[in-house]
Amino acid sequence: MAEINTLIHEARNPLNNISMNAELGKIMAANAEGNSDKLIEIFTRIIGECQTCSQALTDLKNQLDNHNA
Repeated sequence: MAEINTLIHEARNPLNNISMNAELGKIMAANAEGNSDKLIEIFTRIIGECQTCSQALTDLKNQLDNHNA
């Protein structure tokens, strides 16, 4: 079980980095001059996909925890 938790943790680290950088990009795009709507849309999609993947990892961990209980 510890191996699964380690794998889930290792998968979340890059997701968090991607999500944080997308948030930063979204803020920078919002503050940029000109039409940044498309950039904001792209960064919002990236953030949403990271959240979806993170939730899937949480669900997997919960299922494994319940199975091993």
